[in-house]
Order: sequence, then structure tokens, then C-alpha cells
Amino acid sequence: FGTAPDSDDESLILEQEGMESWGYVLQWYNAKLIPQRHMECLIEGELMLRWANTLHSWLLSLVSKTANRSQPNDNPSQITTPSNSDGTINSHTLFQAGTFYLAMKKALISTTISLPTNPQICAHLQAGLLMINAALTNNVEALQDLCPPDERSFSYQTVLARRVKEDQNKAAARKEAPVSKPHVDANNRSTFREVVEKFAETHGVVLRPKVHSVTNVTATESISGKALFWFGRVPVYLDNDVVFCQISNGSGKAGTDGRQDWSPVSLQDLVSMEKKLNS
Repeated sequence: FGTAPDSDDESLILEQEGMESWGYVLQWYNAKLIPQRHMECLIEGELMLRWANTLHSWLLSLVSKTANRSQPNDNPSQITTPSNSDGTINSHTLFQAGTFYLAMKKALISTTISLPTNPQICAHLQAGLLMINAALTNNVEALQDLCPPDERSFSYQTVLARRVKEDQNKAAARKEAPVSKPHVDANNRSTFREVVEKFAETHGVVLRPKVHSVTNVTATESISGKALFWFGRVPVYLDNDVVFCQISNGSGKAGTDGRQDWSPVSLQDLVSMEKKLNS
């Protein structure tokens, strides 16, 4: 698995010899013997880089042979390449490259590892696709630029150490991030508005200011100097730790049409009114 095979070498397929030990690791992981964090470090540090280097070495050798075929040669019979007469990679070689890529992707999916949360692993898969595309277009320069790092520079230990450091940095950033503070009064107590907002949130309702437009400027409506709010679809205002709701005369229902009075109401009654308006 660690050396570039010939174009017709079936060891390109992951299930062949060289991946047997990886199969055992998968079994241990599926049996809950290996924690996911350590499995991710094994995949990134021990598997993906070797896979990428194997694919790159193999494709580079194919493209190099194809390039040599285009050069004059006194004995063309000595050159055998997995390419068509026009110098492009043939369909069998394309099939092998695709099989090699898909086998790895299938192996990763079988681990139930979340690929979106492992960008380094995804980067190796993306690089594999770019390598295959460069080989199919005989772009030697592009393929050389896609050369993976030396696999000896990465290991399970180095990846684990890097991830631990990343987690520490994230924890430190969260600790230093400013925390939004609730509305408090002079005695550092939550205001009545904060209490009503939290109550509304627990019942899936939003308490928001009731606004109107004046000369293209949004302004909060008020009554007797008190700011008006929407408790869902119910108009209210707050005064001295009491919620006042707009009630239609004679109907007992919240509304916005006709003559309406403002009366004190409990928070639970507000929830009931909101449910009736939405029913």
C-alpha cells in the first residue's frame, strides 16, 4: 500500500493486502474499543497521507510514461504504457483510479466519522480528485504541485497533539468572548421585561417592540409614555411589573380593531390568547 503499484496492479483496491490491518482497526472502532477522537487521528495521521502519497506516486508514474511516449524513440516496442494511441490515459486506468478513490471514501463512510467536521480528511479526498483530473489531462506540472507532504512528517501522535492544541485555543477563545448580559436594574436584578421575555421564550413566543414608520425612520409605538410590544400577535405594554393587554370591549378577546381597552393580564393568560389567535 505504501509503494506506487504498476497500472495493472490490483493492490490499488483498498480491500487487498496492505489494508488488512486497517480492516482490523475498523472492527475495533465499530466495537467501541477505539474512541472517535482517536479514530479520527488515526485516519488523518496514519491512513490518509499514505493513501494520498500512493495515489500520487502511481498517477505521476503513468503521466511520466505517457509523456515519454510522445518523445522520439529508436525502439518503441520497449515502451508499454496504460494510455491510448493519442497519449491520453485509457478507460481501464481511469476505472482503477476511480476504484481507488471510491474505496477510500467508502471506508471512511463506514466509520461513521463526520467528514464535515474533519476538514483535513476532506482535504486529502479533494486532493485525490484533483490528482486524477491532472493525470487524465496529462498535466504533469499540476500533478507535481499536488504532491502530498512526506508521510513521515505526520503520525497519529502529531495529529492528536495538534487537535488537543486546537481544542485548547477554542476553549480559551470562548472564555475570552464577551457574554451578553440581561437587562438589569440599578440593583443588578433582572428587569421585568427580561422576565417576560424569558417566559415568552419558554412557550415558543417572541416578545418584540411594536414599531411604526415615521418619515422612513422606524420608531417604537407607545401609550402614555409606555413602550408597546407584541407578545406574539398580542399587543401589550409593561408598567410597574404588570403586563397590560389590549382587550376588545365586550368580546374578552385580544384584538386590534374597534374600541379596545388596556387591562392587566397574567402571563399564562397571554399564552392562551396567543394560542387562540393562531388557532
